[in-house]
Amino acid sequence: MSASQGSPGAGGVHLEDASHAAQDPPIRTVLFGSYDSGRHERAQVLLEGLRAHGHEVVECNVPLGLSTEMRLRMLRRPVLVPLLLVRVLSCWVRLIPMSRRLADPDVVVVAYLGQFDVLLARLLWPRATVVLDHPIPAFGVALDHDIPSRWRSVLLRAIDRVATTVADIVLVDTDEHLAQLPTRRGRADMVFSTGAPAAYHRVTACPEGAPLRLLFCGTYGPLHGTAVIAQAMALLDRRVDVRLSMIGDGPERARAQDIIGRDPRVRWVDWLPREDLASELAQHHVCLGIFGDTAKAARVVPTKLFQGAAAGCALVTGRSDAQARVFGSTALMVPRGDPRALADLILELVRHPDEVAGARQRAMELAETFVPSTAVAALHDELSSMRRGDRGPHRRPLTPTR
Repeated sequence: MSASQGSPGAGGVHLEDASHAAQDPPIRTVLFGSYDSGRHERAQVLLEGLRAHGHEVVECNVPLGLSTEMRLRMLRRPVLVPLLLVRVLSCWVRLIPMSRRLADPDVVVVAYLGQFDVLLARLLWPRATVVLDHPIPAFGVALDHDIPSRWRSVLLRAIDRVATTVADIVLVDTDEHLAQLPTRRGRADMVFSTGAPAAYHRVTACPEGAPLRLLFCGTYGPLHGTAVIAQAMALLDRRVDVRLSMIGDGPERARAQDIIGRDPRVRWVDWLPREDLASELAQHHVCLGIFGDTAKAARVVPTKLFQGAAAGCALVTGRSDAQARVFGSTALMVPRGDPRALADLILELVRHPDEVAGARQRAMELAETFVPSTAVAALHDELSSMRRGDRGPHRRPLTPTR
């Protein structure tokens, strides 16, 4: 674990425990862009975490309002790209007057999916330190969804390169994505593996007992491997006492439903607001992560596992080095893309509830390091150093190593 993360052995770090530097005035911070904090938890973690460290954080936000499926349709059908530009510009028309009512900030944090918004942020606040939260490159999204085209690749790579060049600090989610960033002199790019907002830490975990209850939540992209989850359920004998909640919507939901068919053990739920999702997670014993066998699935750490751990769930996910660095032996891992291995693990957990109880306890203990104040601690330290003129290292990993 990096020194700036704190030690879970000392009881973890809670929101109320974050220390404020009394000798320095608060850092004025704007959380900026067309993000949707209701669906993308990274923005909420940044908001809560920076406030816990004494930042004066205000939001300047107009959600873009485009679903994942609509974004993918635009990638596949270039004729729809003008619609994206119109939506972006309409957000900017509202963001600009909102920005004029704010005091000049020290820091502007451009939240997730802000490849265009970062350009506006730099124009509005040329003297501020601009932080771009960039866990998923645009090019990576197209590649993961198998949208091949040379001109698309060139364009999307150019968009990513311009966005990351404009920012002073780029936040990515794993060391693998950090390695893909172009080398930039004088910049402090970081791995920010996020955490879980306070809503997930406030819920009370459900007691043990049959039936074993599993939950998946997500946008049904290829990296999630929802077809693998569905095939695993189909492999389990209908007499196996297990329940599965599939929450969310996206490109591969229909396929997963077709694979499972009519199974009373499975329920399908559209996306839930944060507080409701936290409560729903707390009523389950196991949180399912990602099981896709795409290249992107090997590079990311799913937010849902941070949420599940905070809500008292055991963690089950597809094996990858990126996830192993964060969760270590706390998460139960199976080969990605292997429904039989997942089905066998689920059956093992049904037969051995004591293993479920142990995995849940380990996850709850680890979740102490996933509170927002801890998740953003190194970013706060870097921003504080930059304000004092003491620039930190070029690239500093924030990922706990376990």
